Amino acid sequence: MAGKTVNVTEIIDERGFGRFQLGVTFWCGLLILLDGFDIGTTAYVVPTVAPLWHITPAAFSQAFLSTLVGVLIGTLASGPLADRYGRKKVILLSALTFAIFELATIPVSSLMSFIVVRFLTGLGIGGLMPISIAMTAEYAPRRIRTTVTAIMYLGFPLGVGIAGFAAAELIPAYGWQAMFVVGGALPLLLLPVVIFTLPESIRFLVARGGSPARIATLLNRLTQSAQYDAADQFGIAEEKTAGFTVKELFTEGRAASTVLLWVIFFCNLLVIYFLSAWLPTILSAAGVPIGAASRLTGALSLGGVVGILLLGPLVDKIGATRVVRTLYVAAAICIFGIGFSGDNITLLAITITACGGCITSSQSFSNVLAARLYPTTMRSTGVAWALGIGRAGTLLGPVVGGLMLNAHFDTRTMFFSTAIPAVIAAIAMFILGQRLRAETKDPAAS
Repeated sequence: MAGKTVNVTEIIDERGFGRFQLGVTFWCGLLILLDGFDIGTTAYVVPTVAPLWHITPAAFSQAFLSTLVGVLIGTLASGPLADRYGRKKVILLSALTFAIFELATIPVSSLMSFIVVRFLTGLGIGGLMPISIAMTAEYAPRRIRTTVTAIMYLGFPLGVGIAGFAAAELIPAYGWQAMFVVGGALPLLLLPVVIFTLPESIRFLVARGGSPARIATLLNRLTQSAQYDAADQFGIAEEKTAGFTVKELFTEGRAASTVLLWVIFFCNLLVIYFLSAWLPTILSAAGVPIGAASRLTGALSLGGVVGILLLGPLVDKIGATRVVRTLYVAAAICIFGIGFSGDNITLLAITITACGGCITSSQSFSNVLAARLYPTTMRSTGVAWALGIGRAGTLLGPVVGGLMLNAHFDTRTMFFSTAIPAVIAAIAMFILGQRLRAETKDPAAS
């Protein structure tokens, strides 16, 4: 007996956000929280480890660079792998990789071995975020997709922020290694649970011709019904592509939007990682106590949490590009403000928190925009390569910071220079919004 034709896209978009989607969002968000904890850890241990190893803090620019090279490779590789083999497999492999090498950092006692282990850790860190974004976006109803995906992304700034507050307590009490114990043990303990609870992306299964029985089972769980079975014909209402390769990002009129997106990611991630990597060291050099410097750097990320929660619904209503370009301008102003704050803890807390709210929420909404620009068959590749190109900015940020420290740049000059990429990102987002409205490809995203 022939089954019915089922449009999976319509079912996801027309239904409310239920317990099944909440589970996907929760597990992806929790894993990237641990991802964020790990990526922030190096910055927080530098002021303690540098004198123990009798090296200057600036020497750790090599460690930041090695981590981010690993992240870059992991990010670029994860997208095509997830578009071919599935979102879940890449998420699990990425989490396992960074957990193992996070723990492998504990016995390290030299800068060179630290550099090597952090590179290997970066491979896992890089693969987790873009695929978690794609997975969450593919299960979220269109009308609240930005809000849902942005809430999932909250895990990353929360993780970075929690690392700052954890560092202020753990390092004095237990030594710098305690940060890596926590960062590695938690994901290893969670992975067995995630294996059995996180589903594969249903859109991916349909797009790649997966088992109808498996698709029907997931759809029944999503709708909390038993109305679908293996005899049904499942489809998704979106553009088909020839493959999952990177060249698809530049076909069908996507080239200009792809390049603009890459510029935005590059500039914003340069700013984020410059501040995340060097803010504790710069503030310490300016006379701020190490504990306070760690907490202030944590506030950078936690400010992003507030920004995402407040602005996510607005982005769903009026579009990402309008909101984000304004946030980039505000970020530039806040970065100037940090430079003028000196060692005044109150002013630093205000300007750093506000800056974090702008740059972190901007990155979150840009992630969602990237997921919306590309169809299912290439969504992981599109998001991963946007983040991957952005990772070039993450490479440049710590290196430039190290060079400026070695050149003894004053604090204001360092922050004023960091405001420039935020302005460039605002301009690129304005142009991208104009293109999207002109093409009417995705008016809601503009």
